[in-house]
Amino acid sequence: MASITPINTATDTPSSAATKTNANELAINTELEINTIATGLNTAKTGITTDQANDIIANNAKISFTEGSAVLANTAKVTNATHTGDVTGSGVLTLADTAVTAGSYTTADITVDSKGRITAAADGSSGSGLNSNIFTTISTWNAESSLGGATVVQLTVDVTNGLYEVILDGVSAGIFEDSMVRLFNPTSSLSVVSSLSPDVASATYDSVSFSVATQETSPEQIQFKTDGTEMYIIGSAGDTVEQYTLSTAWDISTATITNSYSVSSQDNTPRGLCFANSGTKMYMLGDENNRFYEYTLSTAWDISTATYIGNDSVNSEASSPIACWMSEDGTKVLVTDNIGGAIYEYSLSTPYLASSMSYTGVNLTAGFTEGLSFDATGKIMYGMNTSDQVLGFSLTTAYDISTAVSQGALISLSSQDTSTKGIVLGDNGNKMYMLGDANNRVYQYSVPGDGTVSIIAATTK
Repeated sequence: MASITPINTATDTPSSAATKTNANELAINTELEINTIATGLNTAKTGITTDQANDIIANNAKISFTEGSAVLANTAKVTNATHTGDVTGSGVLTLADTAVTAGSYTTADITVDSKGRITAAADGSSGSGLNSNIFTTISTWNAESSLGGATVVQLTVDVTNGLYEVILDGVSAGIFEDSMVRLFNPTSSLSVVSSLSPDVASATYDSVSFSVATQETSPEQIQFKTDGTEMYIIGSAGDTVEQYTLSTAWDISTATITNSYSVSSQDNTPRGLCFANSGTKMYMLGDENNRFYEYTLSTAWDISTATYIGNDSVNSEASSPIACWMSEDGTKVLVTDNIGGAIYEYSLSTPYLASSMSYTGVNLTAGFTEGLSFDATGKIMYGMNTSDQVLGFSLTTAYDISTAVSQGALISLSSQDTSTKGIVLGDNGNKMYMLGDANNRVYQYSVPGDGTVSIIAATTK
């Protein structure tokens, strides 16, 4: 590399001044160090005239400056120089054009080089993996459609008297009952399962029943695990909760007894049974002491892992409690009283904690002499009367019985059993199960839907 003595002061002799010819000899690959220039390349400091400065073409040269120095380049041209740090000043910095055409791009496909520059751009496609025919109006019960491969799916759904569950990569993303636009981000798959409001009045018996007489001769209330693979019966003869495993979900003909749990240490006349939606809490309603008891299950839905936690009294309201139901969020408990057929509402200050329960002052004379259950929305309530008929109520607000409106008697189940204990819905509402005490059996029914769930659009974003 050529060695150039820095020009430091205006008093340097003419022999150290750089003429135009000298400047031209600052060739490519040389390094020019200008250390103390304060006002720029001018004759006062360096002996280089403005014209001479304009002829210094850096190309591949490296020019370094000490902190505080300045170069007034005027019209000087510097090409192919490497710059680090901020570029400041009031002048205009012009960048060379690239091959990318200026403008807007739709769902853009771009290419960026290692220096962060966009080197190519084009309109992209709307995404892959979507079948344009996959989402159509769903008007049949439990209809299902699937798709995969999209990055983000905007789902537009219109609902009338129904609900729908979104399954995202095989896992539920929630159950919805309103007409809305929602965004989902599936990795591999997205499916929609629709459930219309159950038309219990049109239910038909499947000619399928299951006997519980070997375990219990006075069955009181029935419940299911949320996926239909476990069934639970509580009885007042054995003072136990019985657990049955269904090898085919929601098909009681495939049930086998797997566990039994005694609640006699708490109450010798257990009548009601309900669970937290997670399956980690079980609750028993006792008629002997008129109390609501709580149990924790260390393994969800496995009653053999149950541990008694505590209780609270319902005696001031329900002197003969027969059935119970826990809201999905664990903030409400509903209790049916056999005397007068009234339903009482309780709030839990700590969700799912029975000892935090207090009466809200809200009750409803529903005429229920047995049973209590709700649909998946918490807005339709069912119970039995003395004529073995299913009574229905619609609620404006989920689990708020102050908003209940009677639908009357929906259907009689006396053809199967003349001592019905209640019903429960399952399989997204398209199955109904009745517990009968006359024959100590569970009866299975199919329930059609009454409403529509329409997929208006499903597009990638």
